[in-house]
Amino acid sequence: MGTKSAKKKDINKTTNKNNHKTLQLVLFSLLCVLVFYPPFFRGLFFTGAILGTHIFSLLLFIGFLVYKKLNNEKIVLNSIFDYIGLLLIVAYALPIIFGQWGNLRDAIGELLKYINVFLVYLMIKDFTNDSKSREVVLNVLVISGVLVSLIGLVTAFGYLDLQDAVLGNRIASTFQYPNTLAAFTMTLFFLTVCLIEKSDKAWQKGLYATSGFIMLFTFIFTYSRGAWLLFPIFSLLCILVLPSRARVNTILYFITVTIPIITILQPFTNILNNEEGTARGLIFFAIALGIFFIIYYAIEAVKNRISSTHYKYIYSLIASMALLAIGLVVMAINITQPLVFDNMDISENKTRQIHRSINDINANETYILKYEVEGANSDEKQWPWRVRVFSVNDNNERELISQRIGENNESGEIHQEIETLQDTTGLIIYYTVYYPGTKAVFNQSALYNLEEEKISDIKLSYKYIPESIVSRINAINLTEDSSSARLTFYRDGLKFFKDYPIIGAGGGAWESIYTKYQSEPYYTTEAHNYIIQTMVETGSLGLLLISLLLILLLYMLWRAAVKKNIFNIFIILAILSLYGHSILDFNFSYLSILLTAWVLIGLVNVDSNISSIPKAIRLPVYVFAIPSVALLIFTMSLYSGYRNGQLAVNTINGGNVLEARDYFEKAVKRDPYKETYRSDYANIITSIASKEGNNTLIKEAEVHHLKALKHSPYNVAMYSRLANLYLVTAEFDKAIEAISPVTDIAPLRASSYQEKLKTYMTIGNHYLQSGNNEKAIKNLQSSLDVIDEVKAANKVAAEPITLSDDTMNLINRTKFYLKHHDDIEKLKHFNDIAYINYFDIDTDFNNIPDTWRLWRSSNKEQSIETGNEGVIIDNTKDNRGGIFSNNFTLQPNTDYTVELELDNSSALENARVYVISRTGKYQQHRQDTIEDYTSSFQFTTTADIEAGGQYIIIEHKGVTSEPIIINSIQILQQDYK
Repeated sequence: MGTKSAKKKDINKTTNKNNHKTLQLVLFSLLCVLVFYPPFFRGLFFTGAILGTHIFSLLLFIGFLVYKKLNNEKIVLNSIFDYIGLLLIVAYALPIIFGQWGNLRDAIGELLKYINVFLVYLMIKDFTNDSKSREVVLNVLVISGVLVSLIGLVTAFGYLDLQDAVLGNRIASTFQYPNTLAAFTMTLFFLTVCLIEKSDKAWQKGLYATSGFIMLFTFIFTYSRGAWLLFPIFSLLCILVLPSRARVNTILYFITVTIPIITILQPFTNILNNEEGTARGLIFFAIALGIFFIIYYAIEAVKNRISSTHYKYIYSLIASMALLAIGLVVMAINITQPLVFDNMDISENKTRQIHRSINDINANETYILKYEVEGANSDEKQWPWRVRVFSVNDNNERELISQRIGENNESGEIHQEIETLQDTTGLIIYYTVYYPGTKAVFNQSALYNLEEEKISDIKLSYKYIPESIVSRINAINLTEDSSSARLTFYRDGLKFFKDYPIIGAGGGAWESIYTKYQSEPYYTTEAHNYIIQTMVETGSLGLLLISLLLILLLYMLWRAAVKKNIFNIFIILAILSLYGHSILDFNFSYLSILLTAWVLIGLVNVDSNISSIPKAIRLPVYVFAIPSVALLIFTMSLYSGYRNGQLAVNTINGGNVLEARDYFEKAVKRDPYKETYRSDYANIITSIASKEGNNTLIKEAEVHHLKALKHSPYNVAMYSRLANLYLVTAEFDKAIEAISPVTDIAPLRASSYQEKLKTYMTIGNHYLQSGNNEKAIKNLQSSLDVIDEVKAANKVAAEPITLSDDTMNLINRTKFYLKHHDDIEKLKHFNDIAYINYFDIDTDFNNIPDTWRLWRSSNKEQSIETGNEGVIIDNTKDNRGGIFSNNFTLQPNTDYTVELELDNSSALENARVYVISRTGKYQQHRQDTIEDYTSSFQFTTTADIEAGGQYIIIEHKGVTSEPIIINSIQILQQDYK
């Protein structure tokens, strides 16, 4: 009996053990699915995909806890990476706990990201405690990377229509962002090299080698300058830390994958530059793949024939190939050809252009740009070619200083004089063809000084290097727009960090608050630097943790090199390359990239001396089980809120307001922290309440607006919506109080001033209609205070903001009303004003009235100055110059009256006015003679113009050297014919 019972127990144990192994296999397989699919859903950048993945990972982790419980195992924290992961969660939780968030919902979202990533890390670490399981995960990542790369390539070939998979000539694939695709493929390329080195089967090596080639090929054609810069750095580091034999194999593989790409670089780039994909791209890719196979298997055959004692021959081969490669690069750099721009066979305007930069240029000096050109144009009215030269200063500010436009079929050697400015440090030269039926061939170009000494030989077209590659490489410097913009982000981020130095302002804080700290106008939701982003979100604590993580990885790389641990070397290099590129971009805003980084961290073999610091902690399953279930329920609620929010938006776009209200109400209940759900819901019930006269709904709307503002206290739109609610309910003092902070929150956003202006004007118009002229005038006068606010912001800005045409139109119409509010005859024509401008507003301090620009800016003799009396245009005799307006709208075949007011000290003989249209007849009216300081004249627009695209030129004719001073101009519309 005892024997039977013991056998039964043994059978049960075996059965349970087998069941546990089956469960482990299922969980590990699902974990591999979780590792595999994120890049295919736009890299998990958007809310729906992120929340869906959170639900999947939480369910998987709960299954993992069940598995641990069935095995009577505990969750072990025995690595310093475990504690860094936990403390990062704490760092993102602290701003929420202490109410120091920029946006509560975004802060919660980032916290959920780090929680879920940490849970995935724990599962990876637990399930991959042997080399076989680690290699399985690496294979899953590589397969994912290869498929993502192929999707990008197939889209570029024109066989797949995937939105934003190719942006211009840059492959972006499923990430829809080329730089992140570059970071992803660069990281996984190092993993393939690891798998090649670890594999002992020829077919596996070949498969991995092909995978690496596909990803590197895609990587090149992302045209990511930051990744291009980092890849050779990490490749060199890889070669330096690898043991000798692995080093040789890696160098040979690098050469093997590089040669085919260089071979088809020019033709493949030309194909990518086409607006549509073409099958020829597939042919050239197949050619490159064929070349790769030939070189790869040839080198493998050589390696197999040479014993390890004769590896010196391979070193000789590498040296020879390196010298050959250097020679080919030098040759490619020096072999040029004529630059040909051909628009002969096209029917529409098309810009064909290159630019070349020349550094170390002296200020206040004269240079001569010489070039030999062959120009042709079939239409005498269209120039065949144009060469423009811009001055560049230390702040990367550009100013046109020389322009040469080719005359009819002009050819020959051209000498173009260039006079640099006081702050010139470099030049940018643009060679352009634009019009159909034109062609230009630039044979050579060089810059000389007045002593005929050659300053720079300008290479116009490389025979073997594609122009797109040249322009991207030339752009890898700190004076290019994107680089200088990033430096601005970083400087502003440091200012931001100083105000939140300890625990930061919570996840998503950059997007929420950066407008308060920006030093010049720009729009970005990302800091483009993971370190800066972490600093502003989590303060010094987060910065310390990320710094510790990177230092630890570098230390472990050194340890792996000493111990010749090839697996750790490649894994750590892959992680570091991902973090390295993320210092230049916002890759970690993609959950898929953050997940990839921590999956790789989970795969690292941690040394015993590191894993013992601090000591291991064993936690029972329930410590994780209860929070995990709570988080799952919470995340499912957020996802339901998201789905209802999407349905609400779709429904309201379809015009069903009542159904949209129900969806928004559900969205607010399921996700009470999302400010836009509350605000949109409040707007809908306000609209309903206004029709029904329901004050209860109005109060409910106010509560939702106030909560939305509490959850997102730096959101200009929330302040504006609250102010609009108070305008609807005629609570004007509250409306002014609500809108007042917007110019402090976003002082370099023109929209902030427009919103404030509209609020005051709405109140003023309300009082006008109710007959309370005193309060109307007071609020309209207050609305013009935004002019002084903009000036104050621009005084401290690195670059000024400019008010929009709509805002300036409101300002000018308000100034008209305030000036003539007691003149009934003038006010009769208020609604007839098609365009109006007062010339005393210069908020950006460039001496030119806002919304106006210099006309004939090449005339260095004229000067413009804007003051309280208007704009003063000074000019010398026999020189023409002036200013022209932004576009406004005139109707076709309509009578208009122009009223021009000049200062009494103006020289009337110097003034001339044009009304121009960008469509139809170009010159709608020209007033050559201005007979009085206050004058008017009529004209009729032609029937062929399109409404919009009209503008005014006010010219100083240069009859004498006396100035003209312009106070105002307006165009009044008469009745239609």
